[in-house]
Amino acid sequence: MKANIRRSYNSLPYKEQEKIKQVAYEIAKEQFAKDLQLIMDQLIKMSCQTLHTTFGFGERRMTYYLGSLRRTFSRNIKANRDGIMLQELDRQMQHIFRRDGYPDALFQQIFQDWNHNKGESQ
Repeated sequence: MKANIRRSYNSLPYKEQEKIKQVAYEIAKEQFAKDLQLIMDQLIKMSCQTLHTTFGFGERRMTYYLGSLRRTFSRNIKANRDGIMLQELDRQMQHIFRRDGYPDALFQQIFQDWNHNKGESQ
C-alpha cells in the first residue's frame, strides 16, 4: 500500500505556487466584495430606517433619497478616479456641519458599537 504524502507549498514548482496565489487572491477578492456589499446594504437600510423613524420619510421621500444616494455614489466613484473624492466629501461635510466639522468622534463610537455587537453575535 502506498502512502499519499502531500507536498508542502514551498516544494511546489514556481508556476504552481503562482497559480495557487492567484486563485487565493481571486477567492479573497470575491469574499471582500461580498462582505463590502453586505455592509453597504446594512448601512443603507439603517439610514432608511433612521430617516423614517426620525423624520417621517415615507416611500416617496425614501425613493428620492435612494436615487440621490445612487447619484452621489456614482459621482464620487468617478471623482475617486481622479483622487479627489475624499477631499470633496470632507469639504462638503465641513459645509454641512459648519463650526465643528464632521463629527468623527460620533462616527468612531458608532463603528466601535458595531464591532462590539458583531463580536457578540459570533
